[in-house]
Amino acid sequence: SILVATHSRYVVDLNRPPDGASLYPGQSVTGLCPVDTFDDTPIYAQGDVPDDAEVAARRDAVWAPYHAQLRAELSRIRAQHGVAVLWDA
Repeated sequence: SILVATHSRYVVDLNRPPDGASLYPGQSVTGLCPVDTFDDTPIYAQGDVPDDAEVAARRDAVWAPYHAQLRAELSRIRAQHGVAVLWDA
């Protein structure tokens, strides 16, 4: 089974927790809706950075449905085979 993201991680990073918490404490951090790259290069033009409402909208429209589908697919595979392995590449 394959689940494919339909949006760039610059729109919303599906590998982040929904609160945007750091995955790499002590290192350069990008959020749930990154505004810059890991080397601190800005992604958006000045004034176009998503605000909290836009981040929440992206989380609800993209992140949440993706993770609901991911949970459902893992449950389906586990029910069919007794085990499921998630490989994120």
